[in-house]
Amino acid sequence: MSLQDLQENRIDRNGSFDHGLDHWFFTSDDHLRWHIENLPLAMWFEQGWFGALALLVLVCMPLRGLVTLASRGDQGAQALLLSLTGFSIVALTTSQFDFPQLAFQFFLVLFASYIYINLRYKKYRPKAGSDRGDAALRH
Repeated sequence: MSLQDLQENRIDRNGSFDHGLDHWFFTSDDHLRWHIENLPLAMWFEQGWFGALALLVLVCMPLRGLVTLASRGDQGAQALLLSLTGFSIVALTTSQFDFPQLAFQFFLVLFASYIYINLRYKKYRPKAGSDRGDAALRH
């Protein structure tokens, strides 16, 4: 085996393997043995403690509001809560951020959770000048 240019000069070295594997570089297209199959651990490895904690805070912040709304029977909050919970459970055994579509869907659901909580709490929030206080949130 040889690799030649247009003037038929030999470009490769050790094309006949006379010197063993000298001048040959082998790669592995199967990267799974080097792959971290745990999203929190992968975030820590790729972005350090700050990245792992930032993801944890980003996911945990809407949970209180979603749990509160879901316990009141709000079906939208229940759907968002189940989506985030399902993603988080699967994230313990695989890293979904390897696939751009899944990462996009995750952040879209997370963003929708923040917006949904904000809009639902505005419904219960007292108007300016009202003396109802936080009693509306306790219903």
